Amino acid sequence: MILLLMDVVLRGFVKDVNTGEPLSYAGVYVKGKDIGTYTDERGYFLLKGISLGKEAVEVSHIGYETKTLHIELRQNKTIVVELKPVAIEMKTVRVSAVKERFKNEVDISRVEFTSRDLNALPAFGEADIIRSLQNLPGVVTVHDFSNKIYIRGGSPDENLVYLDGITIYNPSGHLMMLVSSFNPDAINSVEMYAGVYPSRFGDRLSSVINIKTKQGNTKRLRGELSQSLLSTKVFVESPINSKLSYFISYRRTYFDIVTLAMSKVFNDKSMYVPYYFYDFIGKINYAINKNTLLTFTAYSSEDLMDFKREPNTEESSYTIWRLGWFNRGISSNLFTYLNPYISFNLTLAYSQFFTDRNSSVWEVDGTDSTHINFFNHVQDITIKPDFVLRLSSQTSVLFGTDAKYIMFDFLDKDYERGIDYETDSIVDSVVVSADTAGTFIVPFYGEIKQRFFKRFLVDAGARFIYVSILERTFINPSISLKYFITDYFTFNVGSGRYNQFFYTLNSQEVFTDIYNLWALIKSQPVPTSIHYVAGVERLFPSVRFRIEAFYKDYKNLRMVEPVNSSDRLYINEFFFDFEENDLLKVNGYAFGLEFFLKGDFKYFKGWVSYSFQKTRRELWGSDYAPSFDREHKFNVVLNKSFGKNMITLRWILSSGIPTELLLKRKTYRYDPETDSVSTDRVPGVRPILPQDRIPAYHRLDIHFERGFSMFKHKSTFFIDIINAYWQRNIIMYVTRVDTETKRVKKIGVYSMPFMILTAGVKVSL
Repeated sequence: MILLLMDVVLRGFVKDVNTGEPLSYAGVYVKGKDIGTYTDERGYFLLKGISLGKEAVEVSHIGYETKTLHIELRQNKTIVVELKPVAIEMKTVRVSAVKERFKNEVDISRVEFTSRDLNALPAFGEADIIRSLQNLPGVVTVHDFSNKIYIRGGSPDENLVYLDGITIYNPSGHLMMLVSSFNPDAINSVEMYAGVYPSRFGDRLSSVINIKTKQGNTKRLRGELSQSLLSTKVFVESPINSKLSYFISYRRTYFDIVTLAMSKVFNDKSMYVPYYFYDFIGKINYAINKNTLLTFTAYSSEDLMDFKREPNTEESSYTIWRLGWFNRGISSNLFTYLNPYISFNLTLAYSQFFTDRNSSVWEVDGTDSTHINFFNHVQDITIKPDFVLRLSSQTSVLFGTDAKYIMFDFLDKDYERGIDYETDSIVDSVVVSADTAGTFIVPFYGEIKQRFFKRFLVDAGARFIYVSILERTFINPSISLKYFITDYFTFNVGSGRYNQFFYTLNSQEVFTDIYNLWALIKSQPVPTSIHYVAGVERLFPSVRFRIEAFYKDYKNLRMVEPVNSSDRLYINEFFFDFEENDLLKVNGYAFGLEFFLKGDFKYFKGWVSYSFQKTRRELWGSDYAPSFDREHKFNVVLNKSFGKNMITLRWILSSGIPTELLLKRKTYRYDPETDSVSTDRVPGVRPILPQDRIPAYHRLDIHFERGFSMFKHKSTFFIDIINAYWQRNIIMYVTRVDTETKRVKKIGVYSMPFMILTAGVKVSL
């Protein structure tokens, strides 16, 4: 008892000396003793069992100088440690934080990117969060012109995306789904769970992408101005006083401005492209005291295309076409350490997603007109309080709720004006389909992390979810186990069950898909997935290697009944005039094996990943491969810094995706009398026939940047070369009939059959 009374607790925070940003997973050790820990995502650490007296405490983090503190401990003490960034990362620094997380977290199917990782990758015009994830095993896209990601066999609407607690319903929204909706300059880290995610996350079937913004500079005013061929970006961060800080991030493309100016210079209205996008992230931080932080985050992202065509001398009608979609949200987060062992976090969030389409065509004389308007509006209100209890160095418990109210609004309105020639009068016809549905989703979850016999680490939890519209409670358990074969070689296994209560009407087989149409599950049975993962992981001094095998079982997925159009599946002719019973309830599965090697090597750093996976859906008694099924995917990312220069190479190799889902065989017949080709189908027959695949896909991208001084400001020039060796990758086939031979043939459509060059400049102010 006397010895226990002599022990003291040392706790504190580790921060960046230049910005005041907290440093997560920094290693903290008491020299000469087997006492150590690592900081959490807020830079907080807790060391227990330290004897009274003078101790040497070492603090280290990737990319920062190691700092040794000589502390006289006569009672419990709280300290703040500030580390200085270094240009050269030494091995002793590299391994410390990674080693501590490896020893204390299960982390099945989890990968994390920092802002440094994001900005070092080649990109279409600039760094992009979602495209960065495409370099990981198990993450695929359908083609280069879509930023939607499919993770281990799940569709994009099955990915839960958070931005500081704000649920994002369309993360891939910019530039017709080519660019994600987040300015990477405002992002601190991106955490992705490809499967078996903890019980504090839920209500999605496939994966979790948790995006955390920067805290903002608490030391000095700092800004960045970035100009690329795609957009202009502004980032400003600054302290207001000793307790308040903020940052503002704004990005806007300028297609509309530049093309409008060009159309006026050349007096050619056809040069004008009436499209733009912008996104904004702002954050305010209020440090109430050392233990309590209050933050407010605001987010807005919008794309708008506003097209108007006036009649020329040969035309007699006007056309107006307007299409827009946006994400908006706000969150407030209160975090406090109630005592050294208990922390409390409260998040309040509101988010919106809105899609709006208006199109009108009318005759100049006013006799006929057609107007179409539809929109889809999603509103999400979330209240998320949770507690973390550090019961001992071997045991911690997390519990809380993630209650939300979600409402979905639909409107589909068709208006036509025409002439009734029998009565010689103008008549109007209006068809309106509308639907509004909402539900409370109230989960209660609990997780426990427990170490047994030094060799076993278990993270187990359960999520109990009440859904008001279904009047039912669902139970989603999950468990992950890590067994330490040696201190740095582990065997990992885990499983989890997940439900989802909303979905998108978008057919996953559509080649171009520029917006999402969300709907609510109103009837049983609900979509369900069960994840199984097993693998081994090895941590070397500066390298991490992981092999994982996975299986995902999907039940009761909602699917729009496919129609065959140009040999592909498209959404049915209706938009919102439907009943849920009209949708198909399909099952499916995905399985695969993944290899991931990441680290700092002697002359470069980067990673190599390979995944083999198969995705299948069961439709009308047969299995088929959906359009996003890529069985093989290989990625290499290599990064090298030398002086003021940095170069990154990324090479991609993947097998081809299915070209088409044939529901019934087409028979082409040539009629010499009419000189035409007709297509015969067998009514009511729905066999799923073997699918062709496009050829293998490969591409090399290069990112280069050089630091320099502009008007005494630190600046960076960067250049991206996409498809450096001009590879002609086929992304789909179209069917054509040769007018001379009258034979049907397939013609390949190429994705970027040439090299794309983008460049830009970033200036730190």
